[in-house]
Amino acid sequence: ELASGNIGHRCRGGGWRHGTRRPPGPPPANGSGSAIVTDEWRALRIGDEHPFTDIPVPRVVHISEHLARSRVVPPPPPPPSPRAVQARSGFLRRVAAYLAADAGIRQFVDLWSRLPAGAGIRHTARAHAPDARVVYVDTDRAGSAVPLRSHTSFDGEAVPVVTADRLDPTALIDRLRLGELVDFDRPVAVLLTDISPLRREGVLVHDLVRALYTAMCAGSHIAIAQTPPSAPDPYFRELAAALFAPFTMLSPGLADLAWWPYPDDEVAAQGTGILAGVGYKG
Repeated sequence: ELASGNIGHRCRGGGWRHGTRRPPGPPPANGSGSAIVTDEWRALRIGDEHPFTDIPVPRVVHISEHLARSRVVPPPPPPPSPRAVQARSGFLRRVAAYLAADAGIRQFVDLWSRLPAGAGIRHTARAHAPDARVVYVDTDRAGSAVPLRSHTSFDGEAVPVVTADRLDPTALIDRLRLGELVDFDRPVAVLLTDISPLRREGVLVHDLVRALYTAMCAGSHIAIAQTPPSAPDPYFRELAAALFAPFTMLSPGLADLAWWPYPDDEVAAQGTGILAGVGYKG
């Protein structure tokens, strides 16, 4: 069969069924040791005269080249809608009013909310506590020649602004301690309503929350707002609530940014989809 170029299928009983051609090429040179016969075709011959030229040559890649290719900068998030900006401003005013009037907070830290200094946080807090102080943390100018500590003018008074060129939790807390901008030995409220800068830098939100919890004293608070993912996630609410640990969440827990502190099931209006809440350290 091999000499004629035909390869057949072995039939039941030991015979062969003809009609299948073997692949083109010379017949085996020396019997069964030169080729492998299968039920369908003859395997390619293995020998020194047929080198494996299709195997790529290994290429050495320097670690710096690998790291450069692995640092994929995600695209910037789309700008928030006017309704979301308005809802965030209202949420921050309600939180500041409650914390200043009922919780006795006199120190507020606004982490990159991207809202103007006069958007209501400072004005609302001072309406209930004239000695309240607000520190703004900015990331939009990170990496530029902006000094470490600067001020912006509001109502004729300088408001401290910290430019965070690094979002590492420990480095950020050290910056807030610089120049006694924040006294972590006294209750302080941190307002975190935009977590996109952390995600761009690859910093886990929970790492920052835990670092703040460790640095804060009892009676401190944190407010967090989270935008839902682009794809529906049935576990979004549970994941959003888990970010507050180890803080204890205030009632009603998580609610839409537009009407917190009212729970979602008591509001019939259409919300923003952004979940917000406030936690405290007991």
